[in-house]
Amino acid sequence: MPRSAFLWILAALVVSGLLVWFQYYYKTKPRPWRNTLALLRFLAVFGILLLLVNPEVEKLQTYLTKTKLLLLADNSASIDLPEERQALLRTRSFLENNPELQDRFEIQKYRFGKNLEAGDSLDFAEGQTDISAAMESLSRVHNNEKAVVVVFTDGNLNRGSSQWYSANSELDIYPVVIGDTTTFSDLRIDRIIANKYAFEGNKYPVEILFSYSGEASAEVSLQITDNGQPVYRNRISFPAGGGSGQRELLLDAGQPGLHILRASITSLEGERNLQNNSATAGIEVLDEQLQIGLVSTQTHPDIGSLLRSLTQNQQRQLEIMSPVDASGMLEETDLWILYQPDASFAPLYALLKNKNTPIFWLCGPEADWNFVNAVQQGFQLEERGPSEEIFAELNAGFGYFDVSSWKTEDFPPVEGLLGSYDFTVPNEWILGQRVKGISLEEPLLALLKGSDRRQAVFFGSGLWKWRMATFKSERSFESFDRLISKVVQFLTADAVNQRLAVEYEPIYRGAEESYIRARYFDEAYSFDPAASLVLKIRDSSGTAEREFPMSLGKDVYQTDISFLDPGSYSFAVELQDGSLRQTGSFSLQRASVEQQPLPSDVDWLSKLALENNGSVIFPDRPEVLTDSLLNAERYRPVQKSRRNIVSLLEYYWLMALILAAFAAEWFIRKYNGLL
Repeated sequence: MPRSAFLWILAALVVSGLLVWFQYYYKTKPRPWRNTLALLRFLAVFGILLLLVNPEVEKLQTYLTKTKLLLLADNSASIDLPEERQALLRTRSFLENNPELQDRFEIQKYRFGKNLEAGDSLDFAEGQTDISAAMESLSRVHNNEKAVVVVFTDGNLNRGSSQWYSANSELDIYPVVIGDTTTFSDLRIDRIIANKYAFEGNKYPVEILFSYSGEASAEVSLQITDNGQPVYRNRISFPAGGGSGQRELLLDAGQPGLHILRASITSLEGERNLQNNSATAGIEVLDEQLQIGLVSTQTHPDIGSLLRSLTQNQQRQLEIMSPVDASGMLEETDLWILYQPDASFAPLYALLKNKNTPIFWLCGPEADWNFVNAVQQGFQLEERGPSEEIFAELNAGFGYFDVSSWKTEDFPPVEGLLGSYDFTVPNEWILGQRVKGISLEEPLLALLKGSDRRQAVFFGSGLWKWRMATFKSERSFESFDRLISKVVQFLTADAVNQRLAVEYEPIYRGAEESYIRARYFDEAYSFDPAASLVLKIRDSSGTAEREFPMSLGKDVYQTDISFLDPGSYSFAVELQDGSLRQTGSFSLQRASVEQQPLPSDVDWLSKLALENNGSVIFPDRPEVLTDSLLNAERYRPVQKSRRNIVSLLEYYWLMALILAAFAAEWFIRKYNGLL
């Protein structure tokens, strides 16, 4: 207790004593009950003064902490067999109703499929199994808490990573193996790796991954079809004991439209699981591609970042070239990126002046601004200053398209020139300049709508830093790539159909989200949330067309197509008035890997347990798990104490004592006629 508080309490004692002495003893005759009344008055007055002083009191609390026992059940369709359901429910009930476990642990129940959910109800209807997402969620929920996870699963994953371990958490994992552990010979197509788009007249790469598990050697046939037509056939062999392999092919793109690739492998005699002997992938063959030419006389990380960012969309092809080589590519190029231009760009720009091809300028300190100011009049650098580290400042009033979701607060600075920039054509800034916390009211990234061509200008050098910063904060380059993509779309938006962008997958599978999405932009290329978009779908027979209004989501229009029957479809997205229209085609499939007759993956579950301080348990021996949990010293409840500093006002009994003292004094005085 602080010394000042002790002195105030001593003063309260003295004041209370003096007040009682003055009232009951100073110049007063002895009366009945005088000492009792004086004591009651002293206690009441001292209590009030003590509350006014309000000294802080140290309060010691003791409590018992139990280790959490988390019962995590696989709710996917692969468990939806009578024997497996009963084994899971029976074992979980045995654990949660065990009185010794209830006394030792704090038991909580969860379920998982695609995501983690709290609760004990199970319907075994989930179409995907992602144990890594479930474990990550549990690790966040029980951060820095000691917990034991008993996971009931067959170990067959089809989503997320299988390499999850709780090295940075306090989770110990005990897998309970659900399902048949007997292994059978099995041939399977593991995956088809192919681009989402290909272009008419070109060849595109396809990689087929396949594997075999079995005791005897095997020789089978691998076949690939394109829309039902055979395009590849070959024999493959596997050694005894199993193995894996791959085939890398170059296939002809064929006619524009949707192409369904199907890779199939012949089955073995007596093979139980035939569903995984084939796999499909969709390729959209396009008849046009955006050709981008990046012209530079130097090497710089910005060039690599732009290359990776722009080629994320396979409908774009980017070629890096020198100014001399670029002069021969005028007719083939749809967009020019001029990186830090200097006088060597003069012959190229002399040719570009006679064309309306859009240009993306990147003009930092390395650019020759005397050349840039001389060859074009759309923007000028006046009163050139020194090179400086410049931070980006998002322009909330930018109206050409939506950039509100783009965050630049944590972006590192880029190199730029201080100075005054002047524009002679309509323009808007996406980003402004900020130096040492001061807004300079000068552009850093601007878009120009000239009468002859559209242009974009980045007045700096160091875009690669922003792309890396985006990945650091979001674990993805998507946000940065999306902004660069929007700039490119603005520059190449001369065609009216660029205002209506459609997103869809060539193949939708039953376990995946099935949406067709669209974005509509007005004449200023700003997202229009008031548009009326319609989705028209026609089946492969071409006889029945169904029409659906597209609902507005977050900056996107979308329609769920998961209700459609499996098959091939063509579709069109158009404005209600029919002025804009985009078409495409897709295939909807219902096959689910959850319903394949796969054995439980005991090896993977054993590895998961070993890496996370647990052991594999089988449902016919739940007492083994019970004994392990009860006998482990690290799971015993721990008694802890906590010292809290509390206010005296929190002791309500003190207020009750004060009131009781006043009431008793009044009652005694009243009863004895002393009032």
